[in-house]
Amino acid sequence: TNESARRWPDIQSVCLHPGSIHTGFGQEGSWWLRTSTKYVGGLVLKTPEQGSVGLVWAANDDAAMSVANGSYTIDGVVKRPARRGRDAVMAAALWEESLRLT
Repeated sequence: TNESARRWPDIQSVCLHPGSIHTGFGQEGSWWLRTSTKYVGGLVLKTPEQGSVGLVWAANDDAAMSVANGSYTIDGVVKRPARRGRDAVMAAALWEESLRLT
């Protein structure tokens, strides 16, 4: 997101992290994975509807345009990305490699 903001400063780029979502993921895995995601997942994970809050916020809320270009958000709240997520050299290299592969 920072790299797209650097390359296209006139286009608002916001990274959206939905959090951990309770979906059908893991239902083809081991007994332990199936059981834990089925029973425990429903207690601690977000529903798909709850996970979509950040995307809906970014698409519809004028406040989304007021965050800094290249921001990382969780549920519409700007957060500081991990160290590797702030590495401009790595971001540029990943961008270039993605271009090469497509």
